[in-house]
Amino acid sequence: MSWKCSFCESFNSDEKIICEVCDSISPFLAKFNYKHIGNNKAVIEWQAENARKVIALFNSKKYDITNWKAARINLNESLSLVSIFVINEVTERTYTFGIPKI
Repeated sequence: MSWKCSFCESFNSDEKIICEVCDSISPFLAKFNYKHIGNNKAVIEWQAENARKVIALFNSKKYDITNWKAARINLNESLSLVSIFVINEVTERTYTFGIPKI
C-alpha cells in the first residue's frame, strides 16, 4: 500500500514517513500491541505519531481514540480485526491488525 500527500498529490511507499517530493510529514502508528486477558478479551495499546486525529474501527463501529493510549476489547470472532486510522493535514493512513481469540 502507499499513501498520497494532500499537499503535492504524490504517492509515497508505506515505509516512508516524509513525503519524497515536498517533505511533508505523514502520521504513522509507531506501536501496536495486544495482550489477552481471559479467553475472549484483550487489551490493545498503540502510539500514534504526528496525528491530529486517531480513529479505531472495531466490530463495525468507529471510535475516536485520539486521546486514548489503550482499550479493552471483547474478542467475538476467532480473529477479531481492529483498524486504526491516523489522520493529519498531510494524509490519512490505515493500519489493520488481527487479534486471535484464545
